[in-house]
Order: sequence, then structure tokens, then C-alpha cells
Amino acid sequence: MTLVARGGGAAYEDSYRKQMAGILGGQRLGEPGEGLLPDARALADDAAGRDAVKEAERAVEEWQRRHVAARAKDDSGEYDAAVRQVIGAKGSTGESFDRVDRSLSRAAAHEQDQFDRAARQGRGRLTGLPAGAWALAVLGAAAAVVGIGRRLAEYR
Repeated sequence: MTLVARGGGAAYEDSYRKQMAGILGGQRLGEPGEGLLPDARALADDAAGRDAVKEAERAVEEWQRRHVAARAKDDSGEYDAAVRQVIGAKGSTGESFDRVDRSLSRAAAHEQDQFDRAARQGRGRLTGLPAGAWALAVLGAAAAVVGIGRRLAEYR
């Protein structure tokens, strides 16, 4: 957006920096942080999920490096080169974004699959619950009948 604004995009650049700090938490890869990606990595409960998030973190860092390079080109008056750095096919920030998107999609799909599997297992473990409830209800009714029968026998 800074490039689109052509010189009037300071607000966009500030917004970008704040969002990146929120994503990585101002931390470098592998360090504990309070950003979205470090939190996602900490919540992943197996290697496949963590690896996908780590890949996204590396792609975000690459995105940041490419962004800095594009900003430097724009700031030095090389607008066309900066635009290519952002939307070009190879080595662009857009390419890095796509890598982040693919990694996070893979992580989300993996975690959703784990959730679905756990939900099916939980549902499977409850299959005997209706039969158990019926058995307890019948047992309770029988106990009530026997108990009432004894009390009535006391009055005879």
C-alpha cells in the first residue's frame, strides 16, 4: 500500500510494522514470544504441526527481509524495482506471502484433522452410554418396586 500511495504511505508502513510485531511478537525464530506464530507453535502438539508453523515463521522472516529491500529501493527512488520486489514472480514479498499462506493452511488442516480424529474417538467411547442409561433406569425402577413392595408388606 505504501507503493500505491507513492510517497504518502507512512501510515501503511506503520501499520505493517505493528502487524508484523503482532505476528512474530518482536522475536526471532526459535525464541519464546507473545506473537501469533510463536503462540501457534507452542500450541501445536506434534512435530507435523510445529514444523508447518516454523515454516510459516521462516517465510514471514523472509517476507520481512524482502520488504526491507523493497522499501530501500523505493526510498532510493527505484520505484519500478521496488514494485517488482513486491509483486514479481521470483524473490518477491508476494512469493513469501504465498509461502506463509501455504504453511499456515497446512498447519490448520493438520490441526483440524487431529481435532476431527479426537472427536470421532470421543464419540466412539460414548456409544454404550444410551444402553447404560436404560439399564440404570430399569434397575432403579426395579429397586423402587421392590422397596415399595417391602414397605407395603410391613403394613399388612
